[in-house]
Amino acid sequence: MSHHLRLVDPPKNRFRSYSMTEQRTLFGDVDLVITWGRIGWRQRSRVETFSSVEHLDKRRDELLNRRRLHGYEVVG
Repeated sequence: MSHHLRLVDPPKNRFRSYSMTEQRTLFGDVDLVITWGRIGWRQRSRVETFSSVEHLDKRRDELLNRRRLHGYEVVG
């Protein structure tokens, strides 16, 4: 499952994207791949590994809520 968010605020020159993708590892863990950056520029990313889907769900929800508080909107 993946989640894509965008923040577009031209008066403040803010054009940002943020996405999260979930994937299984070969060892039975679950990865949360987080990618972010300015739209049209090179994106940065990091991977967080969790031993259970429940832990991943909790972290994903925390990140989604934090981004929404900063003005990001869910796209597609």
